Amino acid sequence: MVLVHGWGKTGDSAWWPILAGRKSTMAVVDLPGHGDSELWKPFTFDLAARAVLGVIEHAGIDAPVLVAHSMGGPVALTAIRAAGAPAFTAMVALATSAYWVRPRLAATMALAPYVMGPRSPLLVHTERSDLARLPEWAPHIAWSYRHRPTRPLLREGAAALRRFDVRDWPELEMPPTDWVVATGDRVLPPVHQHASARLLGAEVHLVDAPHSLVLEAPGAVGAILDRALPRRPSG
Repeated sequence: MVLVHGWGKTGDSAWWPILAGRKSTMAVVDLPGHGDSELWKPFTFDLAARAVLGVIEHAGIDAPVLVAHSMGGPVALTAIRAAGAPAFTAMVALATSAYWVRPRLAATMALAPYVMGPRSPLLVHTERSDLARLPEWAPHIAWSYRHRPTRPLLREGAAALRRFDVRDWPELEMPPTDWVVATGDRVLPPVHQHASARLLGAEVHLVDAPHSLVLEAPGAVGAILDRALPRRPSG
């Protein structure tokens, strides 16, 4: 499996709840400018997709399951478009969308870099709420909030999201795809997630969790990932 994180996250901060104890091989990507990955030009999904494909090639992974959360969904879809569906055994999309150009989403993403930038008042409030709700994960939560990308990089990611729309890609072919809808999502409306799944012919799974479903429901997410692995073709 290759894990692609979302907006404002890193590979570690996005996926640590499900990495412990996993038996399958997982490559965890820091997108350009995030975590330990460098960035020497403006962030785009084409650039991020090339980074994901570079990790797959460098690691020698044959036809991986591509797993993506939130903004990682557009990155993964861009990678599938570039490499072709046969390059992947499957895709698992978590709380994401195939298009982000709806007016409500566009307005949300335009404001997000300012209200969710490093140490913004809202981010401090969200961190305190997470710490109060999940005290057993306090060290991990505190670490993840300290390792958010810079505000300029957040703006570039948000701008890329506001332009993203696979309905402009009539040639896109998909591998077998599971689309996980977070039914309590207040960032990306669940009805929008359902519409994206229908558009791409994906199998829908419902998880009773907010947008941060990997943190809130790691057991449910892990079970869906486990079911995606047997799709690997034999021979």
